[in-house]
This record gives sequence, C-alpha cells and structure tokens, in this order.
Amino acid sequence: MYIYYKFMEIECDECSQKLNDNAELAIHQREQHQKHYCGVCKKEFSNQKDLIKHVKDTHGIIMPSNNHD
Repeated sequence: MYIYYKFMEIECDECSQKLNDNAELAIHQREQHQKHYCGVCKKEFSNQKDLIKHVKDTHGIIMPSNNHD
C-alpha cells in the first residue's frame, strides 16, 4: 500500500517564490524582504549578517548575532 502526500506550496506575496510551509515562508520573508538598518549611519541592508559585518568593520562595534536562524 502506498500513501501519497501532496504538500501544499505557499507563495510569497512579495516575490512569488514557492515554499513548503508557513515556517519556511516566515524565514524567507525575514531573510529576503525585511530591511535592516545601521543604528549609527542608517545604511540599509537586506540581511542581518551583512549589517553585523558592516557595524563591526565600519564602526568598530561588535553586535551580538541571532544564532537561531
């Protein structure tokens, strides 16, 4: 006996990328569409890793990273 499971794909409203579930959609939207701003110079970054690197390299400030991504 074979059981066939069809996974529902969820589409991102902003870029139409298809994802497997709401958790993947939330991660995708946070990483791809949420903007991150430098508190010192207000420069905009598309992801937190680039912001952390910028703040360290440009301003000499070490920020804690969120390791739960």
